[in-house]
Amino acid sequence: MKKLLGIFILVIALASTSSCKKKLASGDLELVGTWTDGYTTDIQINSNGSGYSHYDDGSSYKNIDGKVIVSGDVITIKALGAKEEYTINKRPYTKNGKTQMDLNGDVYTKN
Repeated sequence: MKKLLGIFILVIALASTSSCKKKLASGDLELVGTWTDGYTTDIQINSNGSGYSHYDDGSSYKNIDGKVIVSGDVITIKALGAKEEYTINKRPYTKNGKTQMDLNGDVYTKN
């Protein structure tokens, strides 16, 4: 019975997480895509409000795959209690033929 209750709670949690995704506002669609800092972090932002943040520096690893929220100049990626926030220092721009954006003081390039 406890196992069944645990499975039920897990299903409800997963359903509520996926149903809470909200499409990005039209003014934030320029953020859609896969972005990398070229070293340790990759970020994916989808227009349907989903995405991920992957961090791997060789000694530690963090992966968040879930909901993307853009509020002003902050991008939040969160799932089941874990979250990562990125401050947009400079919205997407083109430099040397590449689309870039500055997050948390680092330059990210769109793949």
